[in-house]
Amino acid sequence: MSDGVMIFLIYMLAIVLPVLIVFFVVVLKKKIRNKKKKLYTEETTGRVVELIDRGVDFPSLLCVAYEVNGIHYEIKESLKLKSEAIKLGLIPIGQIKVPMIDSVEKGAPVTVRYSKENPKNAIILENEGVITG
Repeated sequence: MSDGVMIFLIYMLAIVLPVLIVFFVVVLKKKIRNKKKKLYTEETTGRVVELIDRGVDFPSLLCVAYEVNGIHYEIKESLKLKSEAIKLGLIPIGQIKVPMIDSVEKGAPVTVRYSKENPKNAIILENEGVITG
């Protein structure tokens, strides 16, 4: 094998391998989330207790309290974000990241899906996405 082909293969591995790893991690996380959505059949309305901003290097945590059969539970998840265009009239000039959930203010209602057998196992239904903030 020539040196040029070898260098090409090394560079391709340096680019393709990380992309494949990220792809499989994202797909795996999505499969796990979908499995939880199917397993957790009961829904209730929870309230945002706190939004913990952990700085630029770590995702913010969304803390939600909910009640099932008179017992109080709390769930924490990384806050998921989506991109929205910043426009000057009709012209897009940038992007801003906003939460997937309509409101993350303290006391805001959110839908919590939980396991009937063990209500401690739950997910925040609207908090679904790839980008964390």
